[in-house]
Amino acid sequence: MDYKEQVKKYLEYSEYRKELDWNTLKAYRIDFRQFFEFTQEDIPEKSKIEDYIVELHKNYKQKTIKRKIASIKAYYNYLEECEIIDDSPFRKIKVKFKEAAILPKIIPREEIETLLNYMHSCKKRSKDNTYKYWLRDIAVIETLHHIYSDIHTQLF
Repeated sequence: MDYKEQVKKYLEYSEYRKELDWNTLKAYRIDFRQFFEFTQEDIPEKSKIEDYIVELHKNYKQKTIKRKIASIKAYYNYLEECEIIDDSPFRKIKVKFKEAAILPKIIPREEIETLLNYMHSCKKRSKDNTYKYWLRDIAVIETLHHIYSDIHTQLF
């Protein structure tokens, strides 16, 4: 069986039956090309797939590795559903990722102070019926800012 023909059928299936986005299909094409260039086989077995996964870890970040593995795994599931292969080797491959903790980006103190100064100046110019809303909004921003400052101080 020629893997190029099977990949073509899978991509058509993904486009028309699964209705995947053009960018997803483009990523799949790249993933399949890299996978088959590395393995040099039409239907690589478990050991070859594991070697490929190790190679991915050497060259890519976790998010990219996950996507590439998911692409190949979905392809093997398709081959199994179409009865081209008996069992997907991915059933025997355990892939775990230790998620890196990414702290959220923060708003710099100067920008928060600028925002609060602006809010205070608007509060002074507001009419009586909107004054209470300005006070509420300022209180919320100042509270969140103080909470963030306390957490940031504890972490760093």
